[in-house]
Amino acid sequence: MEDQDIIDVLRAVEATASAAGQNSSVAYWFSLMPPARAAEIQRKMANKPISLP
Repeated sequence: MEDQDIIDVLRAVEATASAAGQNSSVAYWFSLMPPARAAEIQRKMANKPISLP
């Protein structure tokens, strides 16, 4: 998947878990990725603000 597609999915999962008052599985998913890939996606998520509709 493209980085932006992954970021969109991870943000949606975070929002859904937060709205439901549950823990997100995003951190676990990051642990399953190759470390360099997870770091790059986390860096992009931190540097790019969430786009509002």
